[in-house]
Amino acid sequence: MVDVRSSRHEVDEGLELDGEAGEQGVGLLVSRRDGAELLDQPGLLPEDVAANLADLELVNRRLGGGQAVLAHVGPALAAVPAPATARVLDIACGAGDVLRSLAQRTRSEGRAMLGVGVDLNPLVIAYARARAADLPELLWVRANALRLPFAPRSFDLVICSTFLHHLSPENAVALLEQARKLSRGWLIAADLGRSRMARLGFPALAWLAGFHPVTRYDGGVSLRRAYTPRELAELARAAGLTNWRVHGHRFSRMTLVCGPDGGSDCRSSSPF
Repeated sequence: MVDVRSSRHEVDEGLELDGEAGEQGVGLLVSRRDGAELLDQPGLLPEDVAANLADLELVNRRLGGGQAVLAHVGPALAAVPAPATARVLDIACGAGDVLRSLAQRTRSEGRAMLGVGVDLNPLVIAYARARAADLPELLWVRANALRLPFAPRSFDLVICSTFLHHLSPENAVALLEQARKLSRGWLIAADLGRSRMARLGFPALAWLAGFHPVTRYDGGVSLRRAYTPRELAELARAAGLTNWRVHGHRFSRMTLVCGPDGGSDCRSSSPF
């Protein structure tokens, strides 16, 4: 069993605070509680899935979910010399909005990119494919995130956004190990960070935004299942990652950034 409880001394050494993360303090943390999200279960109607994914796109756009990944992709893209094509894998891509934003960014910078979005739910893949109809450089594949059908070192960058909290610690470690093997250089895994403030504030946000009932239910479950930055750091250690850092972002977001092997292992994280 993976122990995600890290010592305070280990985490506080070289503590990094990014943006406004960390200002709430560790006193607002609550214990992790697992649970099943509706989107992970069979039987949802296509219109319910589409409404939920549209809500999640709005959350990513307004509350920093996409930015928690995109803020860190610069070094990974710069490591692919033009005119070579940057190959990017998005594990558990959901609506595909993060991959679409990355494709639009590389287009604006005159870079070539091939993006592959993977999700297990066929309705999710269909939604992501439809939303990216004008981006032929993006491909969409139905596959299990823990058993991906790609050869080692197939991608220059592997990203995973708002998915680790769906997994047990053991499966989260397995996913990070696999993702690192699939990447030639960079791995970026962003997720919610667990805090009482986020959990208590979400119902009001969901009501004000008019979120679909699936979003309202799954959002609460997600915030209870989420890891903390310290726990994410322990997952990185358990996966044997090197040259990594955990960054905190606003709105209870956090990002694990793992660079090419051979760099220093920073092991910094930000509590919410």
